[in-house]
Amino acid sequence: MKNSEHHIVHNSEDNEHTFDKQQLLTADISYQDLVDEASYHQRDDWAAHMTPSLAPYSQLGMQLALQHHGNLLSPDLYPKLKQAETEIRATLADEFGFSHARFTHGGSYSNLDALWQARNQSSHNKKMVYASEASHYSIIKACDILGIAFEAIPCNTDQQIDLAALEKKCAQDAPIAIIANMGTSATGAIDPIEEIMAISAKYASWLHIDAAWGGANLLIDENGLFKKFMPNVDSLSFDPHKSLFQPRPCSVLFSHSQAEHTNDINYLSEPPEKTISGSYGAELFLPLWLNWNLLGKNWFIDKITYRLKQAEYFACRLRQHTNWPVINHGTGIVCFKPDHDDLLAPLINNGTVSVIKLNQTRYHRVIFAGLDTSAEKLLKALRPFL
Repeated sequence: MKNSEHHIVHNSEDNEHTFDKQQLLTADISYQDLVDEASYHQRDDWAAHMTPSLAPYSQLGMQLALQHHGNLLSPDLYPKLKQAETEIRATLADEFGFSHARFTHGGSYSNLDALWQARNQSSHNKKMVYASEASHYSIIKACDILGIAFEAIPCNTDQQIDLAALEKKCAQDAPIAIIANMGTSATGAIDPIEEIMAISAKYASWLHIDAAWGGANLLIDENGLFKKFMPNVDSLSFDPHKSLFQPRPCSVLFSHSQAEHTNDINYLSEPPEKTISGSYGAELFLPLWLNWNLLGKNWFIDKITYRLKQAEYFACRLRQHTNWPVINHGTGIVCFKPDHDDLLAPLINNGTVSVIKLNQTRYHRVIFAGLDTSAEKLLKALRPFL
């Protein structure tokens, strides 16, 4: 074609689609606008949300997944791809202390799938699920979808579930499942897993841990502080796209029981697993598989350790130089309360900090999720306001 600004991207007998570069650049939202916005969110002082920078081979892994563009409900068509999925599933299951792992499209899917299993395996006529007030909204949504009741249990001053209140509720109405948090979305708090485990066992309830954010701590759990509990945990959800430098969608649901299979499907060579998600492809796992194999487990451990140390350093410096209340639960989120609610408005607007509410009180927070999220850069941004 004579016009160099037009490139054929698809051609068939009846149709030809062209890419008009000039038209795209002059649109209300241009291609360059989107590039700039993506780059803006990769700054080392961007810490408002759980949007990490990506591990080195993530884009290559996603490109490879696009090349496959297959449906792994037909594994016979993609034997090498299925092998890669099987390998990374087995690796993660072993690292997290579970028998089985499978990928889902996000933490909401994983939590829904876990509660679906809990409901179907309950041997009692139970209709209740308990979780703390700090639990993710996907728990309530999952209960609504499944037609089971949800009741929020109050939190203590550390944003952990109130054990006495949980015990009292269980005695009144034993639940299908109890949800424990390992890294709440607001503050990164971790519930007392061992005590909740004892309560769930007492009332024969399914125990699910929502570790979408804090699950990365299990990879650096050298003393087995958490892993020793995992044989008695029925399921656990974890989002590598939140705290393990992976692109979306990448979530993992761990369990100790193999997923059931659906009835025979006449157009598939083998029946698929009985899960919430239907068709899926390599985009769920291939970037993680590639990074894990090329970089190694220790690379991930080093990077997780780095961001948690950055969070601790940031919290310590804030305590030294201000009288602001500071909260750090050890999962990479630091919350603090400036003297005035609107003091940090410029930093909210540019994505350095975000705002949450704890007990109707406005707090600010920073999230150490990226490979290069820097405590010093965040402190430099805060310095004019101290």
